[in-house]
This record gives sequence, structure tokens and C-alpha cells, in this order.
Amino acid sequence: MARRPTIEQLRMFVAAAEHHSFTLAARAMHKTQAAVSMQMRQLEEIADARLFERGARQSMLTGAGEALYAYAKEMISLEDEAWGALRDSARARLRVGAPEIYLPLLAEVLRTFAESRPELCIELVSASTLQLAQRLKDGRLDAAIGVRGRYLDGELLCRQPMRWVSHSSAAEIWLRSPLPVALYEPGSTARTHMLDALQRTGVRHLCVHESNSVTGVLAGVHAGTAVGAVPAQAAVGPVRLLGAFDGLAEIEPLDIIAAAGRDPAPPARRDFLDALATASRHWDITLQ
Repeated sequence: MARRPTIEQLRMFVAAAEHHSFTLAARAMHKTQAAVSMQMRQLEEIADARLFERGARQSMLTGAGEALYAYAKEMISLEDEAWGALRDSARARLRVGAPEIYLPLLAEVLRTFAESRPELCIELVSASTLQLAQRLKDGRLDAAIGVRGRYLDGELLCRQPMRWVSHSSAAEIWLRSPLPVALYEPGSTARTHMLDALQRTGVRHLCVHESNSVTGVLAGVHAGTAVGAVPAQAAVGPVRLLGAFDGLAEIEPLDIIAAAGRDPAPPARRDFLDALATASRHWDITLQ
């Protein structure tokens, strides 16, 4: 089997090429000049070609040396990248998820927590509560913020008011029968609470728009084709707030929780959930 140069030899070769001197390369590599010279002789034997033209003051690359130089640089870079990736994969990780609407609330907690744990790699996933519940179940998340329901449970952080809304310029769309509504995906707690409110007042309805996110429901509302319900802090912009005066019952608030993933848990998870619980004490004003 043909001999191959070692990365150490290639590093010495690149240093000698860039310094135009074995002596200066030896200093840069913290080696003796004799050690560098020996390694370069071995490299030339492996290459079966002269790599340097040695002068009285400088050592310049030959044509073969120039050809090897570009590849040597790339091989060294790839090795450094590989070891860097390996070190990163060995870092402690905390995988956190949240619906898009709650990311602004989570941002400050994550920032503070990351500053206190610089050795920790925090990964953030944005998805619907149902999708986050499945990721927790599968072991792909360590913790998540979501809405309490059939598929997700955990520690209560706060209660989220919901508001009926229509587009501000929609011509009394809420008076239509059946009422065109934008609903959340089947299985979501928000959808269940919306349908319960409609049932309490006997409002006939027709689902004309369905989404797994607040942004998606608002898209249906902004199109002027449906009435929807969104968290209170999202009921801004060109929307009209609707309520009992418009024939729509109040929607039961949502319980926003912090849910833990499967064990064994990373050591940082409990500290993160505690930090989340502390921060959530200041969220109620934001959510009203």
C-alpha cells in the first residue's frame, strides 16, 4: 500500500511554503529546523518529487510543490473542521420548543440562560403544540412551551386569554349564518375552546379556513373571509374585536404550560424550567 503523508507533515509543509524558510517554519511550528527538514525529505520521498527549490536564503516551491500546496491547505482545513464538529457534538445540549406566538416570551429567558451557561448548546424549535408534543414523546425535545390539552401537560406558566376577531373592514361577517370561521388544526385545545364557545350560544358555523398556527388563522381573518380567535397579544392591526354584543360567547382561556421531555433528562433541563417559571410571573400583563 502506498505511503500517505500525515497531517503533521502537511502542516509543516504549508508552514515552510508560506514562510519560504524551513528555519522560520520550525519556529512557527515550535519544532527544530532539523525536524522540519527531515519531515520535508520524507514528504518528498512519498510524493516522489522535489517540492522545494532550496536557495541560500529562501526555499521556494517547485511546480509539484505548488500543486500539493492547494490540496494540503484543503486537507488541513477539513481536518480542523472535522475536529471542530466533533467537539461541538460533544457539548451538552438543551433542545427547547415553542409555538411561534410565544417565541418573544421565550427569547429573554433563553438569552439569560445561555449567558449563564456558555458551555451549553441550546437548540430552539418553533412548531405547533401538537407537533411539539410528538417531538417530546419521541425524545427529540427536552422541554417545550405549549397549550395544555389532550396531548400535552406540564407546569402551569400562565393563562392565555383568547379574543374573537374579524377584519376591521369586513362587512359584519359575524352576522352570517352559518358563521364562516378560521379554526386551528383538529386536536388542538384552541380549536376545542372555540367550538365550545360557539356551541354554548348555538351559533351555526362553517370552517372555511384551517391552520396549525396563529399566523395562519390571522391570514384567514385578514382576507376578510372568516372570523377567528387569537391570543390577546395577537389581536392587533386591522382587526375588530368581537364579543357577546356580536353574539359570540367568551372563549375559555388557554393554560400555557412548560412540558418536560422523556428521561433521562439533560442536567440543565430542571434549571431551565425553573427559570421559565420565574420569568412567567411577569407574563400575565403581556398576555392581557
